[in-house]
Parts: sequence; structure tokens; C-alpha cells
Amino acid sequence: MIEFNDDAVGHDDVFNVRKAGVTMNQMRRLKQSKNHLCIDLHGLSCKEAESELEQQIHSGPSVLKIIHGKGYHSHDPIPKLKNMVFHLLHSHPKVIAFCSAKTNDGGSGVTYALIKKG
Repeated sequence: MIEFNDDAVGHDDVFNVRKAGVTMNQMRRLKQSKNHLCIDLHGLSCKEAESELEQQIHSGPSVLKIIHGKGYHSHDPIPKLKNMVFHLLHSHPKVIAFCSAKTNDGGSGVTYALIKKG
């Protein structure tokens, strides 16, 4: 399971991460994509959500829309699902880019991820 460190992300923090070789044009297309698999992690424990996210990354879609929420309803000051998603995507070798959704599509409570094919 993903362990958190001092690099925890906050409720309203936005993501815009791309690994080497990913162009700004690819990032722009990722943010504008409407052709993606959507997974909703609301109501899952961090362990369940991590397992579901890993399964979807390995199942082969090129773009994932991950609904994790901002964490305002958490009993913890750190949004656990949002942090788990950030750290998993950041360290996963198949994830080549990810960013927060547009405001009208969930903003910082939703993340789009670009998955490397193959």
C-alpha cells in the first residue's frame, strides 16, 4: 500500500505531472479528452481504491478519469484517497502523465491519467 510522507497534497491542490518524452500537446489533449474510462473511488478504503486503480491501469485503457474527491468529508486533515492517487500515479511505470480535471469536470477532485500502451 502507498505510504504517505511530508509531500502530502491538500484538498484544493491541482496536479499537472508529465514524465520525460510527454509533450505539452499531449498534456493538452489529455485535459480535453472525452474518450476515457471513468472510475469512481468514493466510498472505498485506500486499500480498496489502490487495488481498483492498479487493476484499471493494467487493463489497458490509454486514458483514465479517476474520481477521488477533494477529501473534505474525510475525518483526517489529509485527503487520503487524493494522496494515494497522486503517489500511485507519480510512481507507476505505466503512467506517463496526469493532471487535475477542468473545473467543470470535477477540478481538483478528479484526475486524468495517460497510460503507456504495451
